[in-house]
Amino acid sequence: MALEKLNAKASKGARKYTAHTTLKRMLKYRGLTYKDLGDAVGCSEATIRMKINGYSDFFVEELCTICKRFDLPTEIFFADFVS
Repeated sequence: MALEKLNAKASKGARKYTAHTTLKRMLKYRGLTYKDLGDAVGCSEATIRMKINGYSDFFVEELCTICKRFDLPTEIFFADFVS
């Protein structure tokens, strides 16, 4: 639902929000690095970079840790499963 609201506000031709872009924006907004995120979930900066860029998948536990640690709504990652 959170991503749907953001995408509804986006004008035609604008970049659509996804969990990956939302996570990247959150890092930038809070002045955090991939290393900071990796330290929070217990993996390397390179692994986080691969996961954020879609080359590897996050584990559910990692996503839950990210949501708790950075105070993010779970709908960002689990919108398809939350009704």
